[in-house]
Amino acid sequence: AAVAEAPADLRVLVLDACQAGGILRMKGAAPIPAFHIDLPEPGEAEGLAVITASAEGEAAQESERLQGGVFTHHLLAGLAGAADSSGDHRVTLQEAYHYAYTRTLSTTSRAPVVQHPSFSFRLQGQSEVPLTFLDGGRRAGQLRLVDAGSYVIFDMAETRLVAEIEIDGSALMALPAGSYRVRRRLTDRVYEGTVSIRDGEQVSLATADMLPQPYGQTARRGDAGSRYVAVGLQAGGGLQGGTQEGFSIGPAAAFGVRLELPWLSVGLRGRYSLLSADNAFLSIRQQNLSGEVAALYMADLGRVSAGLGLSGGLGSTWQTFDAGSATPGRQALTGWIGPAARIEVALLPRLTLGLEGGWESAFMPVDRTDGSGGTQTTVEARSAPRGGLDATIWLR
Repeated sequence: AAVAEAPADLRVLVLDACQAGGILRMKGAAPIPAFHIDLPEPGEAEGLAVITASAEGEAAQESERLQGGVFTHHLLAGLAGAADSSGDHRVTLQEAYHYAYTRTLSTTSRAPVVQHPSFSFRLQGQSEVPLTFLDGGRRAGQLRLVDAGSYVIFDMAETRLVAEIEIDGSALMALPAGSYRVRRRLTDRVYEGTVSIRDGEQVSLATADMLPQPYGQTARRGDAGSRYVAVGLQAGGGLQGGTQEGFSIGPAAAFGVRLELPWLSVGLRGRYSLLSADNAFLSIRQQNLSGEVAALYMADLGRVSAGLGLSGGLGSTWQTFDAGSATPGRQALTGWIGPAARIEVALLPRLTLGLEGGWESAFMPVDRTDGSGGTQTTVEARSAPRGGLDATIWLR
């Protein structure tokens, strides 16, 4: 009522609130999908336009990633230039609503309830009502995104998400003066560039001006669009400490698959190590073949990443003896678990070189001589370090 009675010829009300669509139904309107309307041409626009973030009975959703209301984020991005579908450097009421409707529907499509922005336009006069002008202000600069696609714009420290937009062609964005980090997301890769905006000046940014980003990092940061998991082949070698007394450090190798999830790196690997021990009576050769699972929480700083987590696995150990006489070998099942740490650098978007190590507590059967001269087998825990270099080739 307050808006309807305001002493202005043209009033525009935008509501981002749960069940806000009910206000349209109370006025006799009904929510409908995105639209095209034709109004009489001449004259200034008059009347009341109401846009709501949700339909009647729907929740108006918020997003931690967008740092606020989903609808408000997309409406503001549209008013800043993303909604300018005609390319005339202005955003009209119809363009702003159509963009906010489409992007809100897309963003909430994976939520339990899809959010449908709604409208009621009771206007007369000119058919298009401009809300923002992109090329006439002196309190903002302009960023021209040359290529169509999906973009995410942050401040340089990535503490604030400025806009997440989808554009069908070249677009002009009006932004406050400052420096920005811009990422363009494609289905199979992500590009990143930086720009500095000054008031009253225009800067262009094309994909050719941006650098392709490491596959693993884009999945962990959630920048990969519809690609939630990055998959790579991993191989490496290093050193394995002996978990039994007298065994020296020996060579080890690993090969497997690596999965990158948001902020988490998971490795599924097969491992082989060769250890030996010598004393005055015999020489022991010990081979270990096992399967390992490692999960590390990763943090990225530029092209360098570091992580902490756990690794563990199950395997088989074979021991053969050289005692100057025929001595039978033996085999046992073993398992281990322990902390793991990793640091890596992305040499290329599809190639990562890493250094990973840990301290393992292994559980294995041990034969002990009892007081009666017999032997008794018990399971004991022994600890040993391990570490090595590896390379990951990202497949997708």
